[in-house]
Amino acid sequence: MQAGRKDLGWERRQAPPREGPALLQGRVVCGLCGARMYVQYTTRRHGPLLPTYVCAGRGKLFGDPLCQSILGTEIDVAIGQLLVEAVTPMALELALAVQQEVQARLDEADRVRHRQVERAQYEADHARYRYMQVDPPTDSSPTRWRPTGTRGSVP
Repeated sequence: MQAGRKDLGWERRQAPPREGPALLQGRVVCGLCGARMYVQYTTRRHGPLLPTYVCAGRGKLFGDPLCQSILGTEIDVAIGQLLVEAVTPMALELALAVQQEVQARLDEADRVRHRQVERAQYEADHARYRYMQVDPPTDSSPTRWRPTGTRGSVP
C-alpha cells in the first residue's frame, strides 16, 4: 500500500503550500502520470490571480512536454461548493463539541500533573525536615561524619 501511495505522490510533499488563492495548492495529483501538480498564477490586465494546475510530470525527469494543465477557477468553485455543503451547522456543532471534550481532557491532565508536582514537593520537603531532625545543624560546634560511621567534632 505504501508503494501505491508513493506512486501517486502522496509522500512527496515536503513544504507547506505557498501564498495564493488556489484552494488545492500542493494537493492535486495528475491523473495521467501520478506526479504532484503545481500551481501557476496568471493575471489579466490588473485583474485577480487566475490559478492553473500544471503537471510537469515526465518533463522534469525525461524532458518530455507538459503532461497536462487545467485552469483552476472552475475546480476551485466546485471544491468551494463541496466545502460549503460539508460544513453544516450540525457538523460545526459536532466539531465544537469534540474540541470542548479534547480541551476538558487536556485541562484534567494538567490538573493531575499539577497535583503530582505538589505531592512530590511535599514529599521532598518532608524528607528534608526528617533529615534535619536526625542531624540538626549547630552553630557552636560543626560536626562531620567520621569514616567509621561515628559522629564527632571537627579536630
